[in-house]
Amino acid sequence: MKLINKIKTIFVALGFLGMLLTMPITLSLAATPVNAQASFDKEKTFTTIAKGKYCQWDEEDYLVIRDKETWEKVWITADIQRRFEDRGKNNYIEYRGRPKIDFTQEMVIAAFMGRCPTSEFSIEISRVVENTVYIIRHVPSYLTSISPHMAPKPKTMDILPVVSINSSPYHLIRAPMLTGPVEFHITTVISNSPIIR
Repeated sequence: MKLINKIKTIFVALGFLGMLLTMPITLSLAATPVNAQASFDKEKTFTTIAKGKYCQWDEEDYLVIRDKETWEKVWITADIQRRFEDRGKNNYIEYRGRPKIDFTQEMVIAAFMGRCPTSEFSIEISRVVENTVYIIRHVPSYLTSISPHMAPKPKTMDILPVVSINSSPYHLIRAPMLTGPVEFHITTVISNSPIIR
């Protein structure tokens, strides 16, 4: 009987010791949400100025614009909100809805995907956390499996229903002024959208 009581006492002592050893781990796990909240507080709010699939910016570029002169040059070069019939007449014709930015408190972040072979490509600025801008590029899956140059030539009858439209996706946002260098974190997402015919 005494042996059974000693064994019970040993098990109770081991259980108590186990609780003491795991307590610091439990307390450190409880502190984790506070750190998550701190990183959430570092996320910057922003508003979209313009987003679409067609502009005149043909190169892939990621820009941080902190002054009025650069902003005007980018807006005019990208040729975002002009009507199709006005393009090519005069590069400095008045643009519809050209946004005014207060560069004492705000800045513009621009993401241009460059010239793409179809309108199925897109780009979006998803988050700004501290001085890091997170960008998502959407690419159709059929273009990742074969090269456009290796694709079989269509037959004469197939040419009529095919509409091939080049695009130049873009996303421009207005964000609070950030000091110091800005990093771009770019993720490419492969979408399973079919070829439009």
